[in-house]
Amino acid sequence: MTAPVQPAAGQGHPRARHEGQALLHRVDSTSGLTETDLGVLGHWLEGVFAEL
Repeated sequence: MTAPVQPAAGQGHPRARHEGQALLHRVDSTSGLTETDLGVLGHWLEGVFAEL
């Protein structure tokens, strides 16, 4: 249903400033937040909560 979360270019900056995980995801401004974007967020959150 959703594409796997891929590391985004430039993750070095958030990793240098934050200890926890960060989701870097680009939302298309012409279509806004879509079901696909929400799926990516949900998949990422599942991974975060699995590590707790």
